[in-house]
Amino acid sequence: MSKKILVVEDTEDNRQILRDLLGMAGYDMVEAHDGAQGVAMAAEYKPDLILMDIQMPVMDGIDAAKAIREAEKAALQAIEQADRGAAWDEVRRTLFGLTESGASLISWRAEHGEMGHKAENAAFAAALALLADGLINKEQQDTLLRPMSEALPWLLQE
Repeated sequence: MSKKILVVEDTEDNRQILRDLLGMAGYDMVEAHDGAQGVAMAAEYKPDLILMDIQMPVMDGIDAAKAIREAEKAALQAIEQADRGAAWDEVRRTLFGLTESGASLISWRAEHGEMGHKAENAAFAAALALLADGLINKEQQDTLLRPMSEALPWLLQE
């Protein structure tokens, strides 16, 4: 499986150059046009690497990077401080199989390709947000829940 890179860049010409270079190198690339979209896509796609422009409209690259890290970090710290660490470990182990020895009970990617991988990442962020409910601020929770709200229409299709 190739590595996924999120490129957050407001200039189309720059995105095209990166699209060509990364594609030739065998990387999968997803794109965002501004920092706010980059924050949402980082939570949604869980890329292996994020290449982010610093000066962009809506939200600059520095603020976008901070928002991504702060939401996940705040949720994990709040879970630990509220003594919900065992519950988080159980969610990860049971639902996502994120242990050294087990296979995942949920593998939407295997069944549904890239859209399934998107849904799997959204579920991970949503589980983190829900377990940290009441422990993190609304903006952080919204950052973590946004990908699931975008994935739900696909998940509910028959």
